[in-house]
Amino acid sequence: KKHPNATLIVAPADHVILKEETFRSKISQAIEAAQGNSLVTLGILPTRPDTGYGYIQFQAGDAVAKTVKTFTEKPHLELAEAFLESGDYVWNAGIFVFTIPTFKRELEKNLSRLAEQFDEGESTFYTPEESDFIRKVYAVCKSISIDNGIMEKAQDVKVILADIGWSDLGTWKSM
Repeated sequence: KKHPNATLIVAPADHVILKEETFRSKISQAIEAAQGNSLVTLGILPTRPDTGYGYIQFQAGDAVAKTVKTFTEKPHLELAEAFLESGDYVWNAGIFVFTIPTFKRELEKNLSRLAEQFDEGESTFYTPEESDFIRKVYAVCKSISIDNGIMEKAQDVKVILADIGWSDLGTWKSM
């Protein structure tokens, strides 16, 4: 409401990124790519076949922001090995960049009830009633990740390949 054309960066809190300058550069590239009405994600260059991560298949080419073909959630080992051998898959880090208009468009298209629920409370945003509205709608809205609800269904998704010293600290295996 306050900045209707803002660009958002969504990132998990339980990940570590060791190459901070490279990360900043990749985020800048993603922000630029998102201005073209695309949903953008960072794809981590895989170092091993891992069945605990989701994978993103991308179209080869010289573009910095590559077109996403498919998302595959936590494949079995043989498939993860095939993904690595192919060279056109990266790990899905769950780091997303998009503009508010693009996100709202995809939310309305793919999760219309959720979009309606938030639209109902728009008059409360930046008012004392905002917290009450958020508590109320959060208790009844559908629990679904951005990956499953939006990214996997959208038509215009780009991926920026990234070697940023990334690790998902959310699992013991990653540690």
